[in-house]
Amino acid sequence: MKKFAVLVANPFPYLCPLFRTLAKHPKIDLTVYFCSNIEDDASLLKGYNYKLFKNYSPKPNPSTFFGLINTGIINELNKEKYDGILVFGYFSVTTWLAFFGSWLTKTPILFRGEVDLLKKESSTNKIIKKTIISGLFKTIRGFLYTYTLNKKYYQYYGVPEEKLFFHPCAVDNKFFQKKALELKKVKKKIKKTYGLPEKSIIILSAAQLIPRKRFMDLIKAYETLPKNLNASLVFIGDGSQKQELEKYVKRKNINQVYFVGFKEHSKLPEFYSIADIFVLPSEYDPSPKAMNEAMNFSLPIITTDKVGTGYDLVKNELNGFIYPVGDIKALSAHLTKLIKNPKLIKKMGEESIKLVSKWSLDEEVNGIIKAL
Repeated sequence: MKKFAVLVANPFPYLCPLFRTLAKHPKIDLTVYFCSNIEDDASLLKGYNYKLFKNYSPKPNPSTFFGLINTGIINELNKEKYDGILVFGYFSVTTWLAFFGSWLTKTPILFRGEVDLLKKESSTNKIIKKTIISGLFKTIRGFLYTYTLNKKYYQYYGVPEEKLFFHPCAVDNKFFQKKALELKKVKKKIKKTYGLPEKSIIILSAAQLIPRKRFMDLIKAYETLPKNLNASLVFIGDGSQKQELEKYVKRKNINQVYFVGFKEHSKLPEFYSIADIFVLPSEYDPSPKAMNEAMNFSLPIITTDKVGTGYDLVKNELNGFIYPVGDIKALSAHLTKLIKNPKLIKKMGEESIKLVSKWSLDEEVNGIIKAL
């Protein structure tokens, strides 16, 4: 049995099912270390051993480099003598403390970072990053790549093939597919609950309402749809751009656009169950889990060429469409094609569930076992 540690900022809903699955494996003795406050949802913490580090940052924030300063990780590595530790990313003081502690204690490091080379950067930034990251990566024993472009990212920074292990960034497929079956019978009731038209084709998007997600593109594409098509546009989420989007819809008098706000993770299946098409128009998004979740509900996917996992999970013309980011005309054409052809929606949705079923928690665990 391998004594194995995981270091992660928070108990993210999409990661906790992985921890539970990993904890059940007969070859793993697992401890998960969280670096910031535990979420309110206690169910996320069930099924595995965990510890919460004290965060000494003067301005706690898991999204900033100095927002996580958890010095306790060094002592834990020295005391527990792990056979390996999985570290998520390198953008915090705590992760660098974990690297330092692992080097001191000769604890093998596994690394997972859901990043790729799609994001535009200046030449200066590229040179600085290549120097620092290439040096760091030489000290790491194994890398868990979560999608094809993620693997290419590691290879760009000099990681050899023998250090790379496939570990798909999955969601809990069994949970979502079970929910899809349960909610199939109550779609009319759910639509009525949220005030959505019963017979309308539902175009769904779920993410933070921020500029990077380019939801204005989706609204403008929806605005140009032929008037005889009966479709509704539903946004799940909150964010800095919400008021701007709402004002545009009101000013342009665009009908059947619904902003339902932030929803708890447990509520998301209700919306996936009533949707017909899922759209993610982001200008940069490495591995959006909402796309995996939507595919478990047999939805066709429309996304851009700047969404990393889209290159693995969306096969153009098979289970959806990939269009050039910002091309509103192309997005509108793809929506029109699907809305006009319910049989195509069904066919593409069936392909979606086939594709996403191969990206499972079991495959994630297998990647870790192979690496260890």
